[in-house]
Amino acid sequence: MKEQQLNEEDLLANLSLILDKIEKEQIVFIVNVSNPYCLGNTAFVIGPQSICGLVLRLDGDPEYGWPVNIDAGKVNSVRDISPAPRRHPFITRDGKCIAVSVQLDEYEAIKKLIKEKQDA
Repeated sequence: MKEQQLNEEDLLANLSLILDKIEKEQIVFIVNVSNPYCLGNTAFVIGPQSICGLVLRLDGDPEYGWPVNIDAGKVNSVRDISPAPRRHPFITRDGKCIAVSVQLDEYEAIKKLIKEKQDA
């Protein structure tokens, strides 16, 4: 998996370009936040549905993931696309899901799940 770090200001200023990279290059972005508004988390992850969308399978509970569709054209702040407990933004463009936001610890669990499947 390709990963890149960026800050929340860059994410918001370049959202369209970042969504293009996620869609075309399957890059996962670790977003560092200056104001940890979600349970004190200082980072979250935004990446392709093929990777970050696996958050819906982590707990085994079909209600765990709580997907929320967010139209990329209506994003006004980073908070609009930030994950939270029981809230995982599925960011869409023209009705198609381009990216999913997850918490950093969920992303670590997703990477572990992917590795286990590859090793099996």
